[in-house]
Amino acid sequence: MLVENAGEIAPREVLLDRIWGYSHEIRTRTLDVHIRRLRKKLGRYGDLYIETIFGVGYRFQRFRQPRVFITGAPAVAMHAQA
Repeated sequence: MLVENAGEIAPREVLLDRIWGYSHEIRTRTLDVHIRRLRKKLGRYGDLYIETIFGVGYRFQRFRQPRVFITGAPAVAMHAQA
């Protein structure tokens, strides 16, 4: 469900209801345990792919190349000089 809705936040209640059939009144750590196991299987990419939205749910992020910013480099003019 997370992959099918990549980039969208999947609320805890929706995941628990659609996957396990739990109503919103039931408090459980089932979802958290499964997310932890998925992250473990993804290894070092686990936290990159599965984002926790605290108090709301989870979001699957597709792979993105990490941006590298060089600090302390001199500014380069964006226009050509005549």
